[in-house]
Amino acid sequence: MSTLVSGGLMVDVNLPLTQLHMVQAARRYYLDDASKVQIAEELGISRFKVARLLEAARDSGVVRIEILDPGAVKDQLSQDLRERFGLRHALVVDVEALAGGEKLVELGRAAASLMQRIAQPTDVIGLPWSRMVAQTVPFFEELPPVPIVQLSGALDLPAYEASPVDVVRDAARLTGGEPRVFYAPLVATDAEAARVIRAQTAVAGTLDEARHCSLALVGIGGWSEGESTLYDLATEDERDELERLEVVGEIAGSLFNTDGEPVESGLSARLVSMSPRDLRLITEVVAVSHGAARAEALRAGIKGGYVTSAVVDTELARALLGAPADASASSTGR
Repeated sequence: MSTLVSGGLMVDVNLPLTQLHMVQAARRYYLDDASKVQIAEELGISRFKVARLLEAARDSGVVRIEILDPGAVKDQLSQDLRERFGLRHALVVDVEALAGGEKLVELGRAAASLMQRIAQPTDVIGLPWSRMVAQTVPFFEELPPVPIVQLSGALDLPAYEASPVDVVRDAARLTGGEPRVFYAPLVATDAEAARVIRAQTAVAGTLDEARHCSLALVGIGGWSEGESTLYDLATEDERDELERLEVVGEIAGSLFNTDGEPVESGLSARLVSMSPRDLRLITEVVAVSHGAARAEALRAGIKGGYVTSAVVDTELARALLGAPADASASSTGR
């Protein structure tokens, strides 16, 4: 028997080419953690062919999968959340047994699975700067090759290397889509600087393209210390102003109050991002978030029509379900 040795594994090269590719793809994907894009490049085939080979490997018994699932989706909680708040889709993921970083990975994996389930070949996908969005994008391999548009400028934070440009480009590389990006800060030094930046050709052009988004993935910022990077960067005067205006959260640079209404302020005038009005006009907005401290922000985001679907941990889901029931999704722009 002729054999090919790869990574210490032996493959019978006398197998038909398709079956040989199936075994090679399965070993690279399941044992080496190679992405479908990497495997496609190595085998000289499309990533869609790789996906079909992996499916065939599972169906034929070449690959057998045992699932030990600490991040299991809680079906009843998911249904309760969807029905209570009028969401199109809701996934509640039990990550309580996992360490901090692992929790975010499992939430990101769940959010990507939902995006892959609902994305259509005709969609235009929008991504803002968000820690949770950055955690989700690495699992985007099976999204259709659609345009992916940056929705907000970047924050210069040493602890978080991925900018929205990086996130959008990584998503486009994984999916085969076209990235639409711009280089600008999320928070300008003052309102006039923000106005000048927003008027620049690259920025204005990308934000104009963002108005064509039909699907977006966003994070949720609760308006308190440690729950929103924008809050942490705001001046004391800006925080005082936003407290008077009853701001409870932010999504992709859109600040809103308890009723989900957008709030204009000194801070909002300094932001370089998609407008609250345009964000509300996106047909499907999937929010991914965690922790009970963000319950009020997500509840208001749903009520204001910024969020149509949600992927959350059990802690946040229980906090939401313990809240009053008048936060069903707004029909604003939808």
